[in-house]
Amino acid sequence: MIDCGDGSYLQCLKAKIKISNLVNVFITHLHADHCYGLPNLLSSLGLQNRKKGLNIVGPRGIREFIENFVKLTQLRIEYKVNYIELDWDVESGELYPFEDEDNFISSTLQVYAYPLVHRIECFGYVFKQLDVTGRLKTEELEKDGILPGPIYGKLKKGHTVTLDDGRVICGSDYCEDTIKGNKIVMCGDSINSYSLVPPNYMIENDFINSIKDKEFEYKEDQSNRSTVNFIDYEKVKNKHYLANGALDCDIMVHECTFDKNLFDKAVKTDHHTSELLSNLASVIRPKNLIISHFSIRYLAPNAKVTVKDIRNELEEMIKEKTENNNDDKEQDENVDEKEEEEIEDNNNNNDNEEEEEDVKNKKENDINVIAAFDFLEVLF
Repeated sequence: MIDCGDGSYLQCLKAKIKISNLVNVFITHLHADHCYGLPNLLSSLGLQNRKKGLNIVGPRGIREFIENFVKLTQLRIEYKVNYIELDWDVESGELYPFEDEDNFISSTLQVYAYPLVHRIECFGYVFKQLDVTGRLKTEELEKDGILPGPIYGKLKKGHTVTLDDGRVICGSDYCEDTIKGNKIVMCGDSINSYSLVPPNYMIENDFINSIKDKEFEYKEDQSNRSTVNFIDYEKVKNKHYLANGALDCDIMVHECTFDKNLFDKAVKTDHHTSELLSNLASVIRPKNLIISHFSIRYLAPNAKVTVKDIRNELEEMIKEKTENNNDDKEQDENVDEKEEEEIEDNNNNNDNEEEEEDVKNKKENDINVIAAFDFLEVLF
């Protein structure tokens, strides 16, 4: 479970999710709508006579929040709760891989936490499935006279094996294609999520710079402002953990609180507008982008701008920025005049191949944008 706002347990019941199977809870930050459902969740699990432990991952203070609630309400929790508190450490830029201990995660999953810029300490999580070796082609092995036995296990792992008759066979020749693991990115609230992007992919432009200027001006007027601000970005952008970010993920869930016209409001509350998110998405290029955390102003019956409008404008901006990025890339890769002449001579022979490549590139450039309410309506 990623974040647990008020009513999360009830929503799990509505969606017929078996909550007793829950092992890990990841909290992005300690604002009410992201963690106030934890006490009810812990209490409900206790009423089910839960015995196995529960892991709760989140920013510093998550343990104190839960333990104070348990103490003041005399809540009885007869199962073990393991806490892993993350440190928003912009100086060291450390990567947070969660080790496989206490049955925390399976051996086929890696989890990483990335600091995001919000009013309080906040994190995004990247869940990466390890690639799985393709199915062993046992029928071909038997056809070649290689009978089942320990050798199958070695071949499945891709090892090269010498048979009793002297033949040398390679496991990769008898395995189907490797099954690539999915990468899923879950972001908490933020106005800057660029810790998810390697520095060589950064887009430095007037819009991004204007965010920094706005933030600095606003910070001067608010003495109690969080110390986590855009100045910190200069410290973290070249750290080694950035290289394991969210590029080309299968799914990215990210907040889109405001439409593009409410930039000043977004800066004051440390949230994303659709235009900010379009910049990020055009760099990360997720196959599916799920947007959530909409301001209530877009949910009113007489709203002038709706969630659907935000999704549509986001799609348009991503498409425009992606096309511009592709144009820039083509200019950088221009060949010299001699190569252009050779290409021109071969154009007639390559027309069909170019058309197929264009279609392929178009499909690769598509980002499917989904508003959270699109599938919530189906579930509930």
